Amino acid sequence: MAKKTRKDLVKDVHEKLDILPISLTLNQIDSCISAFLECIKDELIIGNDIELRGFGTFLLKTRKAKENARNFKTGEKCLSLEHKIVSFKAGKEFKEHLREV
Repeated sequence: MAKKTRKDLVKDVHEKLDILPISLTLNQIDSCISAFLECIKDELIIGNDIELRGFGTFLLKTRKAKENARNFKTGEKCLSLEHKIVSFKAGKEFKEHLREV
């Protein structure tokens, strides 16, 4: 599996939009992607979940504190505080598409 960068994503979007009667530059597409990601981050920060029908849902979850957590690098026991994490749950259509691959 290859890792895609943001630059690769911008190029992919540019190619998909090439068939439309509009013309956007790579910089304009990068700005759109940046704005989209900022909106997602802002909503998650204030505690809202993001549902993108046909794709999936970004959820904000709380991880409980752990007293017996372990530092993987040193093996030393430490206290893990309660903190928020972002998780992704794939939507029904997306899951079906993945099964076909």
